[in-house]
Amino acid sequence: MQGKIISNISNLYYIEANEKIYTCNARGKLKDEGIVVGDIVDFDENENIIEKIEERDNYIKRPKISNITQIVCVLSAKNPKPDLLMLDKQLAYAEYVGIKAAIVINKIDLDKEKVEEIKEIYKNIGYPMVETNAKEKEGIASLNKILENNISVFAGNSGVGKSTLLNSIFGKELTKSGLISNKNKKGKNTTTNIALYKIKKNEYIADTPGFSTFDISEIESDKLAEYFKEFKPLLDDCEFVGCTHIKEENCGIKQALQQGKIDNGRYERFCKIYEELKERGLIAQITDEDEVRELINNGKAVFYIGFDPTADSLHVGHFMALCLMKRLQMAGNKPIALIGGGTGMIGDPSGKTDMRKMLTPEIIQHNCDCFKKQMSKFIDFSDGKALMVNNADWLLDLNYVELLRDVGACFSVNNMLRAECYKQRMEKGLSFLEFNYMIMQSYDFYALYQKYGCNMQFGGDDQWSNMLGGTELIRRKLGKNAYAMTINLLLNSEGKKMGKTQKGAVWLDPEKTTPFEFFQYWRNIDDADVMKCLRMLTFLPLEEINAMEGWEGSQLNKAKEILAYELTKLVHGEDEANKAQDAARALFGGGADSADMPSTSLSADDFADGKISVIDILVKAGLAKSKSEARRLIEQGGVSVNDEKIKSLDFSLSADEIAADPAIIKKGKKIFHKIVMA
Repeated sequence: MQGKIISNISNLYYIEANEKIYTCNARGKLKDEGIVVGDIVDFDENENIIEKIEERDNYIKRPKISNITQIVCVLSAKNPKPDLLMLDKQLAYAEYVGIKAAIVINKIDLDKEKVEEIKEIYKNIGYPMVETNAKEKEGIASLNKILENNISVFAGNSGVGKSTLLNSIFGKELTKSGLISNKNKKGKNTTTNIALYKIKKNEYIADTPGFSTFDISEIESDKLAEYFKEFKPLLDDCEFVGCTHIKEENCGIKQALQQGKIDNGRYERFCKIYEELKERGLIAQITDEDEVRELINNGKAVFYIGFDPTADSLHVGHFMALCLMKRLQMAGNKPIALIGGGTGMIGDPSGKTDMRKMLTPEIIQHNCDCFKKQMSKFIDFSDGKALMVNNADWLLDLNYVELLRDVGACFSVNNMLRAECYKQRMEKGLSFLEFNYMIMQSYDFYALYQKYGCNMQFGGDDQWSNMLGGTELIRRKLGKNAYAMTINLLLNSEGKKMGKTQKGAVWLDPEKTTPFEFFQYWRNIDDADVMKCLRMLTFLPLEEINAMEGWEGSQLNKAKEILAYELTKLVHGEDEANKAQDAARALFGGGADSADMPSTSLSADDFADGKISVIDILVKAGLAKSKSEARRLIEQGGVSVNDEKIKSLDFSLSADEIAADPAIIKKGKKIFHKIVMA
């Protein structure tokens, strides 16, 4: 039987077929392929197993949904003010993926002049437009017309009234409606981030809580003009190939602008989006982009980033946040480094399939102290230029009942369960302890706003739901606007988190990851990741980085060395960066200087009859996870000792040999390790 995925909860997929709802599982291979809401699937109705995913007409990465026919861009006339830059991004993305778009202006009663201004721009371009006052159900009939025979996804800033619109369409609170399992006839609450709700046959709306815009980084900057609807017919009027439509003379689009055929504001936003795409690629999601940009550009942002003290050192995963803090401080803004002495006692469930280890207050305090020392290398805390605070100062003194009454009433459990940060944990069981994490993080923003005038929160892209919780709490409790922006997680070209080695995380503490190991990690990253890391993590001028764009072979290796040197200097200082660079050059050039090489000390207990096998050495040094892996490395010719390739699995070294002259182990072409006697 064939049907449409309308929701999924944990490992269960809800499929609509023949006017019924079936609950199915997916086999491992299909699960790995990534079944998403909107997929058309073949399934066995008796075994309740999905057997095949049909070819998709389209696929959107954020929110993860397929086979959409229409994007409905929602903005408000006022409160929040209409974000036309975000709207233009949404429309460009719709053109990029080949999906039609419509525009809904909600809250039309608040600013009729603004409504007319927006209508004049976008009706002339050719986008269908609807004016609504969702609270009064005004314009809902016109909206229903646009939705006819479409599978629509709503996009828009928090506060524009998407939920109210959806509830008006269905005549009830959408978040409380349930799915009925054909198997057991029991209602199922839809607790996923996305669900398809049926209006009538072949007509659905995707409920995507917390979703605002799409990942336009998929669009190549030099192709952007193709996705501005009114620009596209004019591209042939440009006199040369590769015109950016910004600086060039004799540009068809600029001529049309001068003739009044293109709206000035729309062109200015095109230029902003173009520049954004050309920039470092840090920003993932943002609320109220124009206001955020204005505050940051004028040095008026008081922003915070939170760091939970789950270890006694920061690691490469924190790098993006630290670099952003440094950049914004350099631009005149005030950072607040929030150490999670309170939230660290709960543990963030984001990105975790299992509950985090519970830490004692003593360990948390020790870790906080370590963080402070490391952060000072990035952030200038002198003369009130930045603050470092600990949320234990307010969270640990909270009265539970008072918190429930004062803050708990501002949160919808339905919306919380839809948050992406809980999705993985829901599969294995989300503890009530962890469930409170979103409320704690939201309260942090609320407290910082009141104590220090903090108006922005920044964080990793996996924190979006928690951050929106904070902005909403401030709005509901204080009637004030606060803003959130997420930065892209540091991922490699395969979409996996960077900062992991065979030995574990790459730490910023030199006692846990030596400067040489840190340098070598960046020196050895994949070719495809070099330019991205240079843009995102270093403070080199963009012009200098752009000049490396076409480098290949030995030149690309030079770019890797530049990356490794700049980041090592940033974390460990110039002296250590120079030492690491010299040591690496000596090793790769056949030199013998091993002073700064990572090393492992062996004791007499490590030897049997005065000898230790190279297999055991590889495991003890962390160069192999197991003896079987060590054997494979040797068999594949990937191990050398003192410049001699090891061919025998029986090769061993004596304690006397190592005591007289430390052994240099080489794994592959790039990893060196020194073995010494304790």
